[in-house]
Amino acid sequence: MNFFKFSEFIISHQRSGVLPNASSYPSSIVLDSSILQGIKKLKEFTDQFGYEHSITIFDAGGTVVSTPPIKGSKTDVITRHKFQLSFNPLRKGWFEKQVLIGGKAVFKTQIKQQDISKDPKITPLFNIHSHPAAGSGEKKAYTFFSDLDLKTFLSSRAFCMGLVTCEFLLLCKHRNSLALGEKQRGILKKINEEYSNTRCISEEISQELGFVIYRGRISDKLERIV
Repeated sequence: MNFFKFSEFIISHQRSGVLPNASSYPSSIVLDSSILQGIKKLKEFTDQFGYEHSITIFDAGGTVVSTPPIKGSKTDVITRHKFQLSFNPLRKGWFEKQVLIGGKAVFKTQIKQQDISKDPKITPLFNIHSHPAAGSGEKKAYTFFSDLDLKTFLSSRAFCMGLVTCEFLLLCKHRNSLALGEKQRGILKKINEEYSNTRCISEEISQELGFVIYRGRISDKLERIV
């Protein structure tokens, strides 16, 4: 599934207020170029400063946009952005569509008046944050999602949450996703131990976590593993 269709899938469920069934999620997701650019910048900043960073992916009237990275600490990052969507007249029948973040234009394009939706909206799709590596060279170790990541995710209205390590991971809620209890914490600990040591994610163990999980290279599409 290309990312435009995936964003439509997420938005339709967000507006209905109903989580998708696990089986409704696609087997793979082809990432949009703007998302890849945002993820690469996120990775670059994380490697440079050794701190967690985050970006937000959102839909602005049918245009997928990534925010600039926000710098956090070595253990967490808080995401705050002010979005704005405007349509400025250019000539008869034509407008300039602008997406602004914090008052700065991050996207511009010309659009015909009839192509402007009747109710254009800005819809946050999900946040992506990074985990810096521990160690160096061949001994670099990365962590999977943390207890705090999942606790924050489960208490939010977001349907998905992304993580950048040496790759890109995407965690998605479904109708049978559970609160983070002792069992889930134990499962998460096992996944983290395995991921830190071998960068492997056991399908058998991760199925018990209760989410749809995708992974892929930062220059490639995401493949569903659970």
